[in-house]
Amino acid sequence: MILSKEKTQIIKVIFILYVALIIYITQFPLHLNFNLNFQNINYNLVPFHIIFKRYEVIQQMKDAGYRIDIIANMKIIIQSFGFNIILFLPFGFLLPILNHNYFSFLKIITVSFVFSLSIEILQLIIMIILISPSRVFDVDDIIANIIGGILGFYVYYFTRKFLFLVQKHKERHSV
Repeated sequence: MILSKEKTQIIKVIFILYVALIIYITQFPLHLNFNLNFQNINYNLVPFHIIFKRYEVIQQMKDAGYRIDIIANMKIIIQSFGFNIILFLPFGFLLPILNHNYFSFLKIITVSFVFSLSIEILQLIIMIILISPSRVFDVDDIIANIIGGILGFYVYYFTRKFLFLVQKHKERHSV
């Protein structure tokens, strides 16, 4: 997909604004309180921790005789992953448009991982320096972000294929 210079510039601006929005969503508000503190660090290094924790709570409630609303519990799980997946969909979609070097499944995974890890490390640093317990270093966020990047890439990939077929069809019927 070859774009005009103007369209490429517009997509670059959109991508920059999108990255700024991700940084804003994941890093702010900051509660300024400069003081190194390693005791109030929130983190999760267990993949799919929220799912396992939710399952344990459901089992405990069932054992206690409570009626369980599976839909409400699934909604919590989907929300915890869904937000991050949606947040990274544009990343996987826009990156190969801006730079053809990123037209690769493995490159999208790698760049999504590095960008997501950078966000989580920045949140960890903010927690340590600013004592902001509202942030969590969470491996689940990294996993969900990578999934979002992959899904965005596939949306780009199939959109590109579709547009190519439409263009071919137009060329065939215009001759």
